[in-house]
Amino acid sequence: MQIHNETTVSAMNTSEQTFLLRAGEQLYGIVKERFAGNEALLRLKGHEIHVKFEGSLPSEERVLLMVTDMSKELPVVKEIKAAVAEEPASPPPQLQIPRGVKGDLRKAVEILVAKGVPVSKNTLRELAIFFEKSGGTTAEKLETIEALAKKGLELTPVQIQAVHKALHDSSLKNDLTELLKELIREKPWSFHLPDSGPVLKATGDHPEAAGPGAPASNIDLLLKALKKEPDFGKIVSMLNGELAGSGTLTERQTEKLAGAVKTAVSMAEGGRELASRRMIAEALEQIRQENKSGYAPAPASSAYSLSEEFTALLPQNAKDYIVTTVTERMSQLTIDFKNIKRELTRHLNTAEMLIRQNPAQARPVLESVIKQLDQAILKSDIMLYTDMELEKTLLQASSKLAAAKKLLANGDAASAQKIVTEVREVLEKIIFKPSDVKVRHFVSEKLLTMEPLEPKAQAAVATESSLQEINQFSSARGIYEKLIRLGLTYEGDRAFALVTKGNPEAASLSLKEALLKLAQDDESSLSQKAEQVVTNLTGQQLLSKNDPANLQSMMFILPFLLKEKAEQVKVFINSKNGKEKIDWENCRLYFLLETEKLGEVGINLTVVDRNLSITIKNDRPDFREKVAPLTEQVKERLEEIGFQVTSIRFSRLSGEEKTDKSPKPAAKPKLPHFTGRGYDFTI
Repeated sequence: MQIHNETTVSAMNTSEQTFLLRAGEQLYGIVKERFAGNEALLRLKGHEIHVKFEGSLPSEERVLLMVTDMSKELPVVKEIKAAVAEEPASPPPQLQIPRGVKGDLRKAVEILVAKGVPVSKNTLRELAIFFEKSGGTTAEKLETIEALAKKGLELTPVQIQAVHKALHDSSLKNDLTELLKELIREKPWSFHLPDSGPVLKATGDHPEAAGPGAPASNIDLLLKALKKEPDFGKIVSMLNGELAGSGTLTERQTEKLAGAVKTAVSMAEGGRELASRRMIAEALEQIRQENKSGYAPAPASSAYSLSEEFTALLPQNAKDYIVTTVTERMSQLTIDFKNIKRELTRHLNTAEMLIRQNPAQARPVLESVIKQLDQAILKSDIMLYTDMELEKTLLQASSKLAAAKKLLANGDAASAQKIVTEVREVLEKIIFKPSDVKVRHFVSEKLLTMEPLEPKAQAAVATESSLQEINQFSSARGIYEKLIRLGLTYEGDRAFALVTKGNPEAASLSLKEALLKLAQDDESSLSQKAEQVVTNLTGQQLLSKNDPANLQSMMFILPFLLKEKAEQVKVFINSKNGKEKIDWENCRLYFLLETEKLGEVGINLTVVDRNLSITIKNDRPDFREKVAPLTEQVKERLEEIGFQVTSIRFSRLSGEEKTDKSPKPAAKPKLPHFTGRGYDFTI
């Protein structure tokens, strides 16, 4: 059986922003909601769009307006009074519901017409087939149609089924489990490393670990160059290279040499090159004597290598390759971390000085540090190999610096400087320490790449990883990597690999890619199971597609293992659509979990200016009693990374108890309902 990926989606990596408005355009709109700052949510052309009004907000619900500026973050519009408008624009023609359309099909058409989606005969035919043959309740099918219309998606059979499956089918965890069992039954496929025992040993904790005289050798070369090299600029370049990547200096020695170089450069620019050479020579000689006497400690965590116990478990034909690869990788990560840390502390020192002298100039520096921290968390490979403590420290630092920036804007320079100093001192103390769990995973991946795997083996590896990785990498960066491994950025990753490396196959193997290959190469029942999982993943991508309005909605399903049993959690995210980023300080998240003992649990998080309100939903009468002891722990962890928890409430999930005693059918928990303002979760 062949499966073709007919949809082109770019979940989370969409760089295009589709605007339905043009500057100078006049049109009618309906005011759905009013906000502070002359902002409002309008229904325009079948879509709900967040805009800013010139002047005051209109008092009427239906308004005639003109679009005046599309270059701002929000479209700027102004109300046109009917009495002064020379030629008021006529209302847009109303879409008509075709005659003879009745029942559930008519309800679906009404949803499309309300969203400004034209309904053709082909659309009616696809809707009729969907309502007749697809599983689920009528309400669920209508929710699927509304989600498609809101995202501006074409109503093709592939996209309708993909969105419906992602929204309302809870079988992803079961599909993955059955697929993995069948793959392993047909052909055992992989070498498993043990999940316990030491993996790494530090080789930089003792001076002799790097070899006697090794630190001194670079210093000797620099001293010789200082005496023989006539070009002072070349000497400075050599010193900067030593500071950036040698890994042979302690942190204190690095700071001492960096300070000497900075002063020496200033002296040389003032015509005192001889004195500048003398200053650098004195600093290098002090470092050489420290290393020679053995009193100076080796750089903390300067390098790591595989432990003898772990190396003994590796296949003989792969041992040398793995040991070399891991040692080189850890060495490079140590250098990268040192460079990032130095850059951050240098910028924070600059920020402290500017706050004292000219606070207005300190804000761009703080913004630069915050951006560096966010880049380190989301894009640096360092986070793929270290534990969650380092990531949490960087998250806290980013959050505190954002608070310092706000204090500066409010004129409180003293409090801002205190925070910046605290963050700098924390960053100076952190060290890079790889996680055994993550290095073990890295080694497993390298073993699998040593020889090409056939499609079934690739699918087995990707399927097992999709279930296990959330347990191994339960951090923000880890979850982001899991979304990539599932294939929710599959098309974008292949396009990026094609542009940057000239080969789309250079992108890391994802679950979606592995299952697409399996479905194309296999004619058995495996291809059907693979197709079901791919359909679900495509539906998640479509539901996370960039919204045409200024509010972004996303939806993911994260499978994981809990006590050796496959489970899953559905995640719904709604935020302001701001340059490909979710505004974590102002957003809404909803988690829907299926648990064996407590049934379905919904967790609703609403964040406004970092103030977080939590609502936990479940139908068991004793649920609050069981969960309440955990709330303080949850509150502490959220506050550690910058949120202020204002309330934690409990409510029912499937509906309030009826006052009458007449028997009612059990109400099914409702999923977040996608609207222009975010999701509307009905209790």
